Amino acid sequence: MTHKVLTQSQIDQIFEPSYPLSEDVRMSDVLNRVLKTRDGVYYTLWREGQTFILAYQRYAKMAPNHIPLAAWDPCAYYASWQEAKDDLLARKTQIVLPGPADEMEAVIEIYRFVYGPETWDAIIKVDGWPAASFTTCSYIAGKCIAFTKSRHPGAMPGGVWLNNGFTVDENLPDWTVRLAPVVTRDTPWRFHVWQIRFSDDGTLSRPHLSIQWRESSLSDSIDVRTRNVEELLAMIPAETWTVTDTGFEVVRDSEWRTGEIPQFAEKVAA
Repeated sequence: MTHKVLTQSQIDQIFEPSYPLSEDVRMSDVLNRVLKTRDGVYYTLWREGQTFILAYQRYAKMAPNHIPLAAWDPCAYYASWQEAKDDLLARKTQIVLPGPADEMEAVIEIYRFVYGPETWDAIIKVDGWPAASFTTCSYIAGKCIAFTKSRHPGAMPGGVWLNNGFTVDENLPDWTVRLAPVVTRDTPWRFHVWQIRFSDDGTLSRPHLSIQWRESSLSDSIDVRTRNVEELLAMIPAETWTVTDTGFEVVRDSEWRTGEIPQFAEKVAA
């Protein structure tokens, strides 16, 4: 799969997940929860004695899950739970869930949705950036800005999306995401060691070690303490090496393999 549909309603659900009330909804599922009706107004329902009180949000721009009690204005009173439930069902009411804690969590959920939960959980790295149309990217950016302004006023609104969001491709249709390649646990990888040859005397620099993935432009550099390539190679559990000497540098590549990268890298890292 190289493309994924991502609609406005799906984006809205990521930032503010909710589910509709049903006939079998329980009173405990509704009381003191944030509710939203089809007209976009936020409500809450609480109980005082035998009376149920429905109140709407006085300040429309406040984050729905951070609304203090003083910001609710009563608008309807019911003598029983059944009466309250019937009215909420008639209003096409939805229960609003807490949703992401911050913008980073929201952006991660967008990535998780377009790649799919199982694939996302197996991803080590995304190679590059997914792409979407200007309309799609702008809509997500607007949601990020509004979300951060309402919940984290001290943070830069939209900053996480600016640094980690999709790239714009106007050749894509709206609400379609072109997925970027990914590195997973099943992606073949190898050790890559290289040394620069100094032109004045032909000596080689200290060895540089990285992990490369096949069919990917990604590589992870590992800082090593040793300046001795033989000592470094002795630490690496590689069976065979391919050596390439270009005159400018000497490169050693191990065989391709799959599976977890050995923990030895932590011992070598500076």
